[in-house]
Amino acid sequence: MPSGAYIRSEATKQKMSDSKKGKNNPMWGQQVSEKTKKKISDAEKGQKHYNWKGDEVGYYGLHIWISKQFGKANHCEECGLDKIPEGKKRYFHWANISGEYKRDLTDWKQMCIKCHCKFDKNWLKRRRDNLGRFI
Repeated sequence: MPSGAYIRSEATKQKMSDSKKGKNNPMWGQQVSEKTKKKISDAEKGQKHYNWKGDEVGYYGLHIWISKQFGKANHCEECGLDKIPEGKKRYFHWANISGEYKRDLTDWKQMCIKCHCKFDKNWLKRRRDNLGRFI
């Protein structure tokens, strides 16, 4: 037996197994009204969420938020490409126009990788702060 290993009785093992299935949870099997479900759902999203950072969001967090707001990018607003080239899985991105990375939905547009690289060429020379914003 390895050092530090616990010897558990079968009853203890069963209690641990049941707790993982929710059987020891006092709310298990309780009926929740639609109103309560809506309230819980709303509290877990957006500005009401306990972890909401507002404008202090990081680079990746903001991109995730944009993708949730707009959905997956599916065409290029620069060159008009709307079909993914053969052999590519993800070809379109949400690109920030101003480089300020703010929660302004009008500050984003869809671009293919090629146009996005051209667009960002000037921005690549600039440095980012710890939140991913250009300095």
